[in-house]
Amino acid sequence: MSSPGGALLRAVLLKACFVALIVWAAGAWPSESPYIKPRFERANDLVWYLSRGFDSESYQIMATEGYYDEFSRSHPPGFPLLIRAMLLLTSNRQAAGVLAANLCSLLAVLAMLALLRHYATSRDGPARHAAGHDGLRHDGVGCEPQSAGGLGRVGVSHVDLALLLGCAMPGLLAFGTVAYSESAMMLFAMLAWCAYLRAESGELPRRHLGWLLAASWLGALSLMMRDMGAPLFAAWGLIELVRVVRIPGEQRSRALLEAGALLSGGLAAAGAFAWRLAEHDFIEVQQKLWSVRFELFGGPASLMGSIDPEFVVLIYASLPLGLLLLARTWRVDKRLTLVAALGLVLMLSVTGVGAQSFNRYLWATWPLALGALAIRDRGVLWALTAWLFAVSLWCGLGHVQGSMAL
Repeated sequence: MSSPGGALLRAVLLKACFVALIVWAAGAWPSESPYIKPRFERANDLVWYLSRGFDSESYQIMATEGYYDEFSRSHPPGFPLLIRAMLLLTSNRQAAGVLAANLCSLLAVLAMLALLRHYATSRDGPARHAAGHDGLRHDGVGCEPQSAGGLGRVGVSHVDLALLLGCAMPGLLAFGTVAYSESAMMLFAMLAWCAYLRAESGELPRRHLGWLLAASWLGALSLMMRDMGAPLFAAWGLIELVRVVRIPGEQRSRALLEAGALLSGGLAAAGAFAWRLAEHDFIEVQQKLWSVRFELFGGPASLMGSIDPEFVVLIYASLPLGLLLLARTWRVDKRLTLVAALGLVLMLSVTGVGAQSFNRYLWATWPLALGALAIRDRGVLWALTAWLFAVSLWCGLGHVQGSMAL
């Protein structure tokens, strides 16, 4: 496969166009929204526009003061800690927030490219992933994965176009440009999946414990960036349960050890979640401030009484595209379908103000970008990329102007 330089250059150009458009709009139409925060320590216009909206200031203050009020208690500590690290490079907290988000965004593009190239050129063949491979070799009890059609041979240009589609997703483009935590969550989740695949690169069914531990703790870092990273561990738990049940008895002890290694980071993250719940009761805060609750598929209905129905339709307009890409992940790796499907159920079940952020949550679901590999029509891919860029632009403009496009 050829050098990834061309694909990365197109990704950078896409981001540059996006930044230029939202910064121009922020300067051309000054906003007096209450969600716009003041400029900090003579930050330049670019930094201020990208770091002033909605939750951005909360992340920045948490980086130096920790949990400081009721509003801040709703956020996990991971992204503020990244901003704190960036304060080693700059004394301006708004600049540190923008730097953290954009650095994670650019690194996430590299991780996405690595995953796309892996699934396009896997030495074990795409049928292994398409069949939902669980690490089991044929043992006389029907454990050998069967081909589900697979991807066939995927060309370099197709991989590059799938990457461009992934880079246009609002979770990576819009919310990886403003000072938000989505790009960090996506980065660590994709690195976790890279390590997970690396653990399977040896002689199966035995997997490398070190890489499984790396996958687990990278996944835990993703969850510490944003609670929406939870579906990764939920999917891993289901996958490992099926694997342990199906594997021959003489190999079950090893399978349990591997499952423990893979889920260890999730247990640690669950402990951190319990601490936040005990010390800060962030669930009550979210319910009080934003009417955020979990009601199965109740998100869209919860918005009907609070905002115009036309805006609700606009928020969920990209859902069919998300479902299309979700379906296509089945041909890439069924385990990716499980991760994305669990995430989609969670997103559609968040009510109140959280439901307004549907596009942010949906398009931070990184497996959807890998589903683009199974769409062979380049015209369709270009059209989908253009649509995602438009959604990103809508989200980005809403953020810098302090509108409801969260």
